[in-house]
Amino acid sequence: MKKNEKNDTIYKYLFWGIIFITLFCILANPSTRDFISLLSKIHELKTNIEKIIPENEKFEKRLNYLKTKPKEMEKAVKADLNYVAENEVVYVFEEPEQENNEDKNEN
Repeated sequence: MKKNEKNDTIYKYLFWGIIFITLFCILANPSTRDFISLLSKIHELKTNIEKIIPENEKFEKRLNYLKTKPKEMEKAVKADLNYVAENEVVYVFEEPEQENNEDKNEN
């Protein structure tokens, strides 16, 4: 092996050693790990925002529609919030419980 080739080999090991030590120092640092964790959290939040935007637009369209139709607004408030206006009576009908045929057959 020539002297020049030995020097090249030593420089390669030295170069990769410095790279390894530098990366180790950077990644071992708690603030670096916190930074990487925060980047991950930011990505997760951006993904959630992208999912919520269409739903928000749907609600905005419904709200604008209800603002232009007072009767529809009243119906929506009554249905969604169980609101009852003054002097109104609300009847709630419950479906009768169905008897289980198996119970009848056992007796």
